[in-house]
Amino acid sequence: MRILRIAAVVAFAVCAVSATIWSARYSPWVTQKPPEDARIVKRLRAAKEVAELNARVVPKTLDTSVTGPIETPPQLVTKSPFPKVDTGKTTVFDFGSLLVNTEGRHTFRIENKGEGPLIIAKGPVECSCLVSKLSAHEIPPGGCAEVELRWKPLAADSEFHKSAIFWTNDPNRPQLRLSVDGRISPVAAVIPGKWNAGIVTEDREGKAVGTITSEFDDQFKIVSAQPTDSNVRVVFKPIAKDVLQRSGLRGGYEFTATVGKGIQLGPWRSLLRILTTLKDSGPIEVELTALRTGPILFLPAIPIVGTAHWDSEKLLLNMERFPRARGSKAAVPAIISAMKDEFRILDVRSTSYPFIKVSVEQDPAIANGGRQGVRFVFEVPSGAPAVTHMVRDPVRVTVTTNHPTLHQIDFAVAFVAG
Repeated sequence: MRILRIAAVVAFAVCAVSATIWSARYSPWVTQKPPEDARIVKRLRAAKEVAELNARVVPKTLDTSVTGPIETPPQLVTKSPFPKVDTGKTTVFDFGSLLVNTEGRHTFRIENKGEGPLIIAKGPVECSCLVSKLSAHEIPPGGCAEVELRWKPLAADSEFHKSAIFWTNDPNRPQLRLSVDGRISPVAAVIPGKWNAGIVTEDREGKAVGTITSEFDDQFKIVSAQPTDSNVRVVFKPIAKDVLQRSGLRGGYEFTATVGKGIQLGPWRSLLRILTTLKDSGPIEVELTALRTGPILFLPAIPIVGTAHWDSEKLLLNMERFPRARGSKAAVPAIISAMKDEFRILDVRSTSYPFIKVSVEQDPAIANGGRQGVRFVFEVPSGAPAVTHMVRDPVRVTVTTNHPTLHQIDFAVAFVAG
C-alpha cells in the first residue's frame, strides 16, 4: 500500500510539472516572449564587453589569440598619493584616408599629473591589424610615456575605427582607450560594383558605363581592358581633371562596354579583366551583365480590366488583387522578328490554374521594318475560383507558338482573386 501511495505522489508530481510546462509554452492566455533581434543581441554583447573592460576583466568573448598578449591590470591606488592620467585634448586620432594594405602610425602622449607613480598595463586591441607599443609601464609624477599605435588594414573600410585598451592604477581612470579613426580606401575604386548593359535585342546592342578611379595616384594608367566574351567591345578614356578634383580623386578612367547580340538568350554575365599601372595591384575584374531577349521584344503591360505590371526579365505579369466576381484582363504588347508567317498561339497549358486564358491579337500599330506587332492577352475570367498566387509563387503558363525558333514561352502570372 505504501508503494502505491508513493507511486501516486510521483505520478501527480509529473502531471503537475507537465501541465506547468504546457501552459507556459502553449496556452493561449500566456504571452509568448518574442525572439530577440540579432542587432539587439549584438549591442548587448558589446555593452557587456565594455562593462567587463571597465571592470578590468578580459571579456570571455574576446579572442586574445587575435588581439595579442594582455598584461595583468595594476592594483588601483586606494590612498594618497594618487596618480592622475592626462592624455591631452583627445584620445582619438583621425588619420583621414589611408590606402588599403598600407601601414599607418600615430603616437599618443600620456602624462602623470598626480602625486604618486602611474602604472600602465597593456590590455586588448580590437583588431589584429592594430598593434600598440608602450614606452614605459611606470610614469613618475610629472613624467610622461608614449604609446605608439600602428595599423595596416587588409580590406577597404569606409568607417574604420579601432581601439587599444590600457589599464592604469588611477582610480579615477582605471581604463584608457586610445583609438584611430578614418577611411581605408582601395587601390582602385570600381563604380558601380557591377556594370549592367541593359537589354540586348536582335537589332539593339547593350551598353554599360563605369569608372575606375584612384584617390592616391594621379599618374596611374589603364594598360588594357580584356573582355572574356568575344561579343563584348570596350573603350576607355581619362576622366577630366576638373571632374576628378571636384570628387577628391587623383586619377580615373571612364569605360564603355558594348555587348553584342551574339550573347546567349536570357540573363547573361561575363568578366572584364583590366590591367593598370597601379602599384601592387593585379588585374581588376569587373562583372558585366545584360539581358538578351529572343526574337520577341515585350513592351509594358496595358491593363484592360483591373491593374497589371510587366517584368520583362522574369516574363512575369502581376495582375495584383481583384474580386473574383469581376475577374481581370491585361495585354502585353510584343514585337515579333525573324518570322514570315503570321504569329499564332498553338496551345496554352497551366497545371496550377487551368482557368487562366492566353490569346494573341495582331497589333499593326507597333509593327515596323518587317516585324510583326502583337498583343498577348491574359485573362482570369469572372467567376473563376478564388486563389492566391503572389509574385513569389506565380502561376506558370506555357504557351506553344508557330515561331520557327521560339516554339515555347514560359510565362509567370501573379494575382490574388478574392
